[in-house]
Amino acid sequence: MGATERYGTIVHGMVRHCRTWIRTERYGTDDVSRRTWTRTERYGTDDVSRRTWTRTERYGTDDVSCRTWIRTERYGTDDVSCRTWIRTERYGTDDVSCRTWIRTERYGTDDVSCRTWIRVE
Repeated sequence: MGATERYGTIVHGMVRHCRTWIRTERYGTDDVSRRTWTRTERYGTDDVSRRTWTRTERYGTDDVSCRTWIRTERYGTDDVSCRTWIRTERYGTDDVSCRTWIRTERYGTDDVSCRTWIRVE
């Protein structure tokens, strides 16, 4: 199941504004229950501004309950500014309850400025 929206003017054969939502749901054996949401927003030509959200939820055996959110925001060309948030929540056996947040912000070329936050509870 998915949805796509495009709007705005066409510049050099490209759509200036583009929003895309992709949603996948799988139920059954193997991944017993798996849901994935991907959302992408792009503004301007050549990925000048791109934002991507990816959310995955898995329920079933092995990782009894595992949820992962990945959010990426990119502005400018060549990753001049890139921010990434990764959030993982796991509940069940082994790590009975484990929550991890990883946040990375990078500004400038060649890791001139890179900040990373890791939070574990």
